[in-house]
Amino acid sequence: MSLQFRARMPDRGFDVALDVAEGETLAVLGPNGAGKSTLLALLAGLLRPAEGRADLDGTVLFDVPPASRRGTVLPPHRRGVSLLAQEALLFPHLTALENVAFGPRSRRGGDRSADPHTLARTWLDEVDASGLAGRRPHELSGGQAQRIAVARALASEPRLLLLDEPMAALDAAVAPALRRTLRRVLAGRTAIIVTHDILDAFTLADRVVVMDGGRIVDSGPTRTVLDRPTSPFHAGLAGLNLLVGTVAASTPGGGEVDVELDVELGVELGVEAAGTRVRARADAPLEPGRPAAVAIRPSHITVTVTPPATDTTTTTTAATATATEPGHTVLEAHVLDLEQRGDVVRLRTEHLAADLTPGEAAALDLTEGQRVWCRFAQADALAYPR
Repeated sequence: MSLQFRARMPDRGFDVALDVAEGETLAVLGPNGAGKSTLLALLAGLLRPAEGRADLDGTVLFDVPPASRRGTVLPPHRRGVSLLAQEALLFPHLTALENVAFGPRSRRGGDRSADPHTLARTWLDEVDASGLAGRRPHELSGGQAQRIAVARALASEPRLLLLDEPMAALDAAVAPALRRTLRRVLAGRTAIIVTHDILDAFTLADRVVVMDGGRIVDSGPTRTVLDRPTSPFHAGLAGLNLLVGTVAASTPGGGEVDVELDVELGVELGVEAAGTRVRARADAPLEPGRPAAVAIRPSHITVTVTPPATDTTTTTTAATATATEPGHTVLEAHVLDLEQRGDVVRLRTEHLAADLTPGEAAALDLTEGQRVWCRFAQADALAYPR
């Protein structure tokens, strides 16, 4: 079932238009306050827009003209939309089976000939929870309860499934199993998932939109959007370093570009004077004078506490710069903090983060405020339009 959505709520700074194709899962990303919850509430019928229109496969969910107190607003129970919240919110007095059967029974007006319990058992089996049918919510773990909630949402046979941070309330050890379940049951189903977890987007979504300030600031196929961030939040979510600036020059054919950065850095490109420029590869021609972004993975950055071998014949306008072998960029920086993240140590500086092994971090003996040099190959830095 396809969705066409357009809504404005000036009091919340919300102005969004988006489409979701039939059978597509769309991930919605963005910082707190970006408008993600407002989007879900409008689709579920929990909020009335100031103006806008939403059409779900020919059914008008709402149609509110500008500056009008009238218009069509379909009540939630007639929309064919199911909302799965962060918390399972199961009925405490009902068993898992009765919880899942509640939607089909209500939708069919109590017609037992359709046998809601048979449908409920089918969906419990689909989410690997058939053995939990007789348990009440207080007898379920968090992961088990959320699987029951997924089955309950799908048992109503919604035309659109909304998921609001479905893994947020789960332990890290439990989330992968639910993610696998969702990947299976969402296949071919029209769905919108709001998430802060980049893994949810990569594993569950066909397409991604990034929201900020009540508006969509980026959209496209999942991997394309997440590999090419355009905002600090977007880059942090994708686990990438982001440098922004303006295209200064490009090599013939557009294989490499120089980007003049918007911030002052101590920087040196190969053995050429660079000032505040960073050279990066580009998989499409970029026009000089146009805004550009450069993304580098923290794992591709090498950190030293002494300057790399310097070519004394090279000068630069940067505050402090060194030259290294051609094809590499070196940035001078200062340590902000160190954080253990699994089997790596994340080093953060003013503009870049680098991932070190615990042995590398110990050998460097880094302290807050210490001057370091961050080095990366130009082939590991990707430039693209911003």
